[in-house]
Amino acid sequence: MHIKLVLHPSGAHIKLVLHESEAHIKLVLYQSGAHIKLVLYQSGAHIKLVLLQSGAHMKLVIHQSGAHIKLVLHQSGTHIKLFLYHSGAHIKLVLQQSGAHIKLV
Repeated sequence: MHIKLVLHPSGAHIKLVLHESEAHIKLVLYQSGAHIKLVLYQSGAHIKLVLLQSGAHMKLVIHQSGAHIKLVLHQSGTHIKLFLYHSGAHIKLVLQQSGAHIKLV
């Protein structure tokens, strides 16, 4: 099942697509060539959120499988990676940005 909304003001168009098919919901906004894509994907154990705008993109991934949660923020080359790892008795938190990283255990 999908719902499509298209607005055409003065040549430039805004397209809103809401697509729900079993496990994923996709929201796409298109405006004058540049587009913003929002993807909510839930299948089994992970949720993926992607924001894509005019080449540069920001990716947010929340992955929960077994004992760890991974959070990734990726924006135009530089990325911030956040790991929450809970297994047994420890929690590991890792922040990684542009090669340099901070590890909190």
